[in-house]
Amino acid sequence: MVSFFSDKLIYISGGNFTYFVEFYLIVNICVEEVFMGCLAAILRFDITLTITPLSIAIILIAQITMICIGFAIAYLLPPNAMALATQLIMIGGLLFSPITYPMDRLPEWTTYIHQYLPFVPTTDLLRSTLFNLETFSEVDLFVIIIWAIAGFIVSLITLSRRE
Repeated sequence: MVSFFSDKLIYISGGNFTYFVEFYLIVNICVEEVFMGCLAAILRFDITLTITPLSIAIILIAQITMICIGFAIAYLLPPNAMALATQLIMIGGLLFSPITYPMDRLPEWTTYIHQYLPFVPTTDLLRSTLFNLETFSEVDLFVIIIWAIAGFIVSLITLSRRE
């Protein structure tokens, strides 16, 4: 198993514009955007953020998770299906999720689904570390790390099959 991944890492990292270069660039761009968003929120809306090493780590883990999921979708699906999948995620996964309103307003069966999708646990972790609104949950952290690993593995396997 390790040799499979190390061989693929060597293969992928040998390309011209590789997965890891894309990943590195996107993470760097996202970090700057998150910083600017936080600065704008502090200046415009007088929001108090609790910036700690844990909150910075959660921001990075959240970014890495969402990037890995995005890469998995982008590499796995053809362009038309990818556009449809991202729209379904945006409408179905984010619009009808308990991120912008309380979970008790959703049907009970959807609350179980949203606990294991990456969006609500990520939001809860960000709320707990940046705004001190909720308690920190190791289960939420575990869920988003599993999603990051799954997205990374799926995109790595998909790229290795494109040889």
